[in-house]
Amino acid sequence: MMACQPAVEDMMQEAKVALNAGNTAEAKQWLSRVVDRQADNATAFNMRAVVYFREAKYDSAIMDCSQAIAIDQQEYKAYYNKGNAQRMLSQWAEALASYNQAIKLKPNMVDLYNNRAFVLVKLNNFEQALKDYDFALNLQPEQGTVFYNRAQLHLKMGDQQAAEADFMQAIKLNADNAEAHFFLGLMAKQAGDDEKACQFWRRAANLGSEDAKQSLEAFCK
Repeated sequence: MMACQPAVEDMMQEAKVALNAGNTAEAKQWLSRVVDRQADNATAFNMRAVVYFREAKYDSAIMDCSQAIAIDQQEYKAYYNKGNAQRMLSQWAEALASYNQAIKLKPNMVDLYNNRAFVLVKLNNFEQALKDYDFALNLQPEQGTVFYNRAQLHLKMGDQQAAEADFMQAIKLNADNAEAHFFLGLMAKQAGDDEKACQFWRRAANLGSEDAKQSLEAFCK
């Protein structure tokens, strides 16, 4: 007699449990069993793409996302995850196209605008990137990561005042943002305020910033 096969729903749940526990190998085994049984299960392909992403197997993640999209073109998560994998491979134009499609399907998701803005910066489209960061913060004003990323963009665009304001908001929302403290130290140093610079660098160093530790050694003895 053949052993009873677990239901697809049960295998999907086992995969979720394994993935949440960080056991990507087990999650991948369950999901592969699902797609072997149901070749049209877009959710399983997309979830396996997440597994591949966590394993830094970005090409495999892209392939599974593409399969999920071929099955269900209305599922934004597959476009989002595909864009993330393409971004990790520095496939900027391809990632932009994936994020654009995801945003069409899910126009109010902060991470999509934050990630697309990152890609737009890489493509030197600073003005559009700034619009994406602004829109993301209009959606959710408490996003410290977006403030930090927008501060970096302001620096690239030469707007020191706006950059400082965003770095300050980033550490207000997340006091443990070491890099924001470090850059505020750099800006204070450039403004001639050595005491303030050293204060920011000490905080950043305490949070683990190696750059801040080097700056302390060089300027804050």
